[in-house]
Amino acid sequence: MYICFRCRKHFDKANLLIAHLKTDHLMSTKFLKVQCVQDNCKQTFTKFTSFRIHLEKLHKNHTKAPPMVKAINVPVEMSSSKENDYTNSETVINNNTIEKDLNVLKKKTLYLSLQLHGQSYMPRNHVIEIQHSVSILLSSISCTIEKYITDHPNYEDLRYLLNFCKNPFEETRTEYRLLKILKELNFYDDPKVYVISNQVSEIVISGNPSLGPKLSNIYIMPLKFMISALFKIPNLLDLTLENSKKILNSPVLQNFTNGELYKTKLLKYQYNLVIPYVLYMDDFQINNPLGTHTFSICGCYISFPSMPQHLLSKLDYILTAAFIPSKDLKERGNEVSFHNLVEELKILEEGVEICVQQSVQKVHFILGVIIGDNLAVNSILGYVQSFNSKRFCRVCRRKKSQMQFDAIQHLDRSNLQNEIIVNGAADRQGNGAGINSKSKKVAVDAAWVVLPGLPHEIWKEVG
Repeated sequence: MYICFRCRKHFDKANLLIAHLKTDHLMSTKFLKVQCVQDNCKQTFTKFTSFRIHLEKLHKNHTKAPPMVKAINVPVEMSSSKENDYTNSETVINNNTIEKDLNVLKKKTLYLSLQLHGQSYMPRNHVIEIQHSVSILLSSISCTIEKYITDHPNYEDLRYLLNFCKNPFEETRTEYRLLKILKELNFYDDPKVYVISNQVSEIVISGNPSLGPKLSNIYIMPLKFMISALFKIPNLLDLTLENSKKILNSPVLQNFTNGELYKTKLLKYQYNLVIPYVLYMDDFQINNPLGTHTFSICGCYISFPSMPQHLLSKLDYILTAAFIPSKDLKERGNEVSFHNLVEELKILEEGVEICVQQSVQKVHFILGVIIGDNLAVNSILGYVQSFNSKRFCRVCRRKKSQMQFDAIQHLDRSNLQNEIIVNGAADRQGNGAGINSKSKKVAVDAAWVVLPGLPHEIWKEVG
């Protein structure tokens, strides 16, 4: 019987042991270091061939199975403990102290992996190399310590900790394993992928023109999960609600949350906790921005204007909402492209349960303002994108010359007037009315706010 030096499983043949190391422990020839544990051999190898020859020559007659040692370096499963421990269900450790210490080591290892992956300047292959280097160092230290504690009365219990220290990143060494652990601990959720088009179009296969399906995908982040995790930060929900009330009752206009239009939206949510958010959209290009093979993506982000002032500009508190290819947005239109995002925003409006201080509070997150640069806002809301119209505002029909000096809100237009403007814009190609098409009627309560006290041009740059 041949023993795996990591999980202590037994195999009848050396080839089966090597296949187990490759598939279950994902050991590759690039960073290979295997150890023979037959009869306390302790010899190490950097090649699978030499390791197999060593086993078949020196330990071929080793047929008696040694006492079974419980495995610790195996895929993890969620524990029912309230402390979010993730010890494998097959791991049975009689000593509760050793088990707790092992869980602490695993948590510290996971935290270090997340810190390394969280550095935007560090590629993933560098993270793997750092983890491997740390594992080599800790493995050497563990082997040295193990030599001096073989006669210790608690040697079998301490061996669990030493085996873990020999390869602490076994359970997080790949992105798949890391994400699996984060899902089990409820720290991560996959984004949702929606297919908005599956048309047959011309494609090139091996240099030959052909016909095939061309998928158009959009990616929606799990906003409910992300917002719930964000506001679980200690005191963040209380500070946000307190600051929201302070802004709402302030006589000085600070942002749209203490404007008259937003206050009318709050009437629907009496006696409920409400937090508004801002939806920001803008395009960005990946690959070489100066080359010919660029790919433009419309990024959608949400932020919370009622958060404390010192947190508003921090990227940690600005959440990614969706990624939509700009080409598909132009070809499919706003209604198709933003349909799934709107459905996700409806879920936020219905309420998100947030667990804070051992109590669950339901908070309604409502859309307040959609902001972006002039091109993005005009494209999303159906305005003329030439910026040469006499009337380019969907809200008030004011002319440019009038808006340069306006300082109050103008709500002098009805839905019937809107139909007249759109129909007239189609005849005049939008040059007079400034409206190119109807914007999608979003079922989310949104407050389109014109900031009193500032010229319309300034507010349009802001929101």
